Amino acid sequence: MKLTTVEGMQSEIFVSITLKPIFTELKKPLSECKVAFITAGGIHRKDQTPFNTSGDFSYRVIPFDTPSDMLMVTHGDFDNSDINKDVNAMFPIDRLHELVEEGFIGYF
Repeated sequence: MKLTTVEGMQSEIFVSITLKPIFTELKKPLSECKVAFITAGGIHRKDQTPFNTSGDFSYRVIPFDTPSDMLMVTHGDFDNSDINKDVNAMFPIDRLHELVEEGFIGYF
């Protein structure tokens, strides 16, 4: 991996160069596909151990049947209060449930 630098600019955090995404055409209809959310937003169930806001690389599994009012955010880099009022603003689990109910995406 090659590091890009700018004269006079220095970061305390290593930031890798982001490659262009690779898209693969679906081989079956979306209604037969499963969807997963993966986020670094600090979303977790209220009954799970909160993330350590000073640096935490662990993850939490959120089962599909988790109601949105059972979710919250523990993140140290921004004000979480609005997200905790409606977690769908960051983690649209209710929209995902609606897409499954409509048959737009599949469910295992």
